[in-house]
Amino acid sequence: NTPTQFTNLSTGATRYFWEFGDNDTSRASSPLHLYARTDVFTSCLIAYNDFGCTDTVCANVSTLIKPVVDVPNAFTPNGDGVNDKLFPYTAGMKTFGYLRIFNKFGRQVFETRSTAYGWDGMFEGKTQPMDAYLWVAEGIDLKGEKIQITGSVLLIR
Repeated sequence: NTPTQFTNLSTGATRYFWEFGDNDTSRASSPLHLYARTDVFTSCLIAYNDFGCTDTVCANVSTLIKPVVDVPNAFTPNGDGVNDKLFPYTAGMKTFGYLRIFNKFGRQVFETRSTAYGWDGMFEGKTQPMDAYLWVAEGIDLKGEKIQITGSVLLIR
């Protein structure tokens, strides 16, 4: 689940166009690209010189994406616009099931079924205290297997 570093070895070129084989592209000279699934992709670099001449090179890129449902270990919902919400993270997953967060008394204080909706440190309209919270997350990987993990997160104010 790490980006692939592409290295441009062309000489005399002034513009570049990368096709990564997964419908994504880049105009950077030597880009980083993160693939979303395990597969073999044909990636191509088209290099252009000042006269409009082109040269193309393609290579197969093998990727291995480990299915992951994860949550950061801390966040700071203090209204400064940085790290104010806690979002679940997924990679290599068919579907995201849920993220549930519990306080130290075992009371559920948050639930989402979307990786785009994060916890802002509130529960029933009240700011929750700085503390450790337990989370449970679940999803279905690309093979159809259920992945459920637990962890803790620090709410820092």
